[in-house]
Amino acid sequence: MENNPLYSNVFAAVRLPMAILIVLLHNNPLLLEFEISSSIYWQQFPLYIILHHIFTNGIARIAVPCFFFCSGFLFYNKYNADASLFTYCKGKIFKSLQSILLPYIIWNIIFILVKFSTQLCTSHDLIASKSFIDYTVFDWIGILWNPVAGQLWFLRDIFVIGLFGFPIYYLLKNRVTGFIIIMILIFNWLFGCTFIPDFVSYFVFWSLGAYFNVHHIDFLHRCDKTKHICLLLFALSLGIEIHLNLSNNPFANYMQNFVVFVGVFAVLTSMGAYLQINHLQVSPKDMLSSASFFIYSAHPLLLMPAYKLWIKVVPLNTGYLILEYFSVTLLVVLSLLFIMKEMGKYFPKILTVLNGGRV
Repeated sequence: MENNPLYSNVFAAVRLPMAILIVLLHNNPLLLEFEISSSIYWQQFPLYIILHHIFTNGIARIAVPCFFFCSGFLFYNKYNADASLFTYCKGKIFKSLQSILLPYIIWNIIFILVKFSTQLCTSHDLIASKSFIDYTVFDWIGILWNPVAGQLWFLRDIFVIGLFGFPIYYLLKNRVTGFIIIMILIFNWLFGCTFIPDFVSYFVFWSLGAYFNVHHIDFLHRCDKTKHICLLLFALSLGIEIHLNLSNNPFANYMQNFVVFVGVFAVLTSMGAYLQINHLQVSPKDMLSSASFFIYSAHPLLLMPAYKLWIKVVPLNTGYLILEYFSVTLLVVLSLLFIMKEMGKYFPKILTVLNGGRV
């Protein structure tokens, strides 16, 4: 699909909205109260619980799978079948050392320093609950795989998957074999099977994106038409999932996975149609597009203290919870955009490293 600019345009355009949804996904002050109190709090705010469920489990959970899909699609985007695949994949790995692994390590260090500082200044850690005093040798070693900045698991998995880009291509290259593999992965995702390790559970979206590119499947063809089908299917499945969830039906979890799966295509086709209708172009180098990485990496530094403080100073009622849910999310995003803009002025080299070269 390297000759179709619509794909790079759409992928660049969805980055910021998906990053904002991830901030929304991680914003839930009631969760803190639930963890230190009783479950009665969940029963006291039914309107907030339903609204939170719709946006968090129905919409915001699309964001990370969407990022995986785009990453898989773009991994082989510039590969020429006449060239050496091994050389191409080796180049992608070396590039990911700067764009993924280095930021992964640096952001981990930043979160460790921030967490350590809060532990020195207060008895209440505003970033994470576990004290460094309680860390064992295995905990410190485990940070290499399970980062202190929990959201960075995405970077870890993307980097690890990229290491196997060479054999994955040959597994997907044959249309029939690749299709069977994709179907197995989709089945595993939808029904929560355990024969595939949890840390690669989102591999289905990466491999699906890669499969579409390798076999030149133009899923955005006539996206102005297909978006209606995707959106309708997404809305119907979300409605069914909400009903099952409210009824405590065990099939709600399976339906939620289906909602996410359909939602990825609803987002991409809708964005494709919007860009085409309005004749808009979004470059991956645009500030708002590249800011998605910074927002994704840094948002807990502002979000967690914000909602933990909110729950302590603001009355616990439905109205204030809904206000916090949206307003604090927006405030965190705007604050990070401002910080990134100022860093671009005064500390451009530091920003370039933190953002993996995405500026």
